[in-house]
Amino acid sequence: MIKKEQLVSSRYQLLLYALGHFTVDWYSGMLKPLLPLIMTQFALSQGKVAMIPSILGVIAAFTQPLGALLGVHFKEKRIQIISILLASIFTPLIGIAKTVPLLFVFLAIGKIGNSFFHPNGASSVGEIAFKRSHTAMSLFSMGGALGAAAAPIMTIWYVKKYGIYSMPALASFGIIVAIIAFLFIKKTKERPIDIPQAKNLGLRKSLTVPGVKNLVLVITLRTITSMGISTMIPLYVRQLGYDIMWGSYFLTAAAFCGIFGNYIGAVFADKTSPKLINILSAAIAPILGITMLLTNNIYAMLVLYSAMAFVLFCTMGTNVSYMQELLPTRRSIASSLSMGISWGSASIILIGLSYLIDIIGLHAAMFISLAALPVATVVSLKLVDTHQKKSY
Repeated sequence: MIKKEQLVSSRYQLLLYALGHFTVDWYSGMLKPLLPLIMTQFALSQGKVAMIPSILGVIAAFTQPLGALLGVHFKEKRIQIISILLASIFTPLIGIAKTVPLLFVFLAIGKIGNSFFHPNGASSVGEIAFKRSHTAMSLFSMGGALGAAAAPIMTIWYVKKYGIYSMPALASFGIIVAIIAFLFIKKTKERPIDIPQAKNLGLRKSLTVPGVKNLVLVITLRTITSMGISTMIPLYVRQLGYDIMWGSYFLTAAAFCGIFGNYIGAVFADKTSPKLINILSAAIAPILGITMLLTNNIYAMLVLYSAMAFVLFCTMGTNVSYMQELLPTRRSIASSLSMGISWGSASIILIGLSYLIDIIGLHAAMFISLAALPVATVVSLKLVDTHQKKSY
């Protein structure tokens, strides 16, 4: 039984973790709306500038396990504070970068900070006392989603008002949050390292479990579309002749719709099955995306893109728990497959797609990105229906 004073303390701790999550994802969300400016400033082609988020996605996906390992050995609180500082100090330095390599170094260090925060923040939330642990984790996730949603429109507003060279001043917010975390986040008790994995069952063995490979493929295909379109949409809107602010409107509106889609999709999956929500989402989203690319009306495009994001994000949180249902004794591996390996694989494919942009054009590349969803629909039909195995 959780005591009242313990519950109050847990709520404050959850708020601090959610604030940290908001912060690192806010800084991470600054890049994509600035891509049209970066393209002009460094005389890059659309393909080369679109490649930057894809390469950073690979770095983020495959450095998460290292962040988790550092948290185990050097305490999660310390790594969270360091992560917030890395993201907040280095990401805004892109405003004063004079060369593309220096720009990429600043972005990469900031992205590593973002990557290191996630496994340690999620682990800390899992340790605090709460009556509804799943709700606590969803609130933690919502903190990051809100940060990612707020970043585009706030970044472009700031840059238009104060100039891109003043961006380093934005580091002050993250530094303040890091100080708050240092002062008020409680230290976790010493505990033995206990990774809940079945003996002799690792990543390769996990892929042989029925349904796992198909789910990894489905998540990868869906990520190709969601990540690819979100990278290209600010460039596409700018190419159509609209102000750079419109790109931020698209990204922010889509992110907010994605938050609601994530929650509603999880509720729907609980009542029906995660397999069904994957099928419906992958089937409906490309219709909205194709319609968006066939119209030049900016308002219709904004509505259609937001609706597509809502539908796509319906499986975001669900597929993590879905993978854990398939691998109930290997939850850490399940999380790595659904968030690390799948997203990293999609980022690698998007690097190749970015090369094609300069050859076939941005519009055609966006259609190719959407083409991953019909394939995901077919693969979703072969997913294991875990709800059929349960009795209520």
